[in-house]
Formats: sequence, C-alpha cells, structure tokens
Amino acid sequence: MKTKNYELSKDELLILLQMRNAQKKYFRTRSTTDLTEAKDLEKEVDKLLDDLQRQEPFQQQQLF
Repeated sequence: MKTKNYELSKDELLILLQMRNAQKKYFRTRSTTDLTEAKDLEKEVDKLLDDLQRQEPFQQQQLF
C-alpha cells in the first residue's frame, strides 16, 4: 500500500490528539459524556481527512 505524505498544521494535529485522548478517556470511564465528546471529535477528524483527500497534490514550481 502506497501512502501519501501530508503536512498538518498545529490546529489539525491538535484535533487529532484531542480525539485520541477523548477515545482513551472513554474506554477508561465508559461515560456517555466521554463517548459523545469522542464521537464529536471523530466527526471533526473525518471532515479534516475528507478535506485532505480532496486537495490536489502539492506541485513544486520550477525555480530555474
């Protein structure tokens, strides 16, 4: 499987970290509040991933 490299902003990376921490918290507590928070963050990450897939590959311009 060939993977593509993407650059993420600090905000995008923060959303990923928040989602993962929320998931871990839910599995520790099994709280419905923690589950809701994890699901909400998963939706944000899904949107981020959809946006990344729709972007055209970065093309570096010729300098010379």
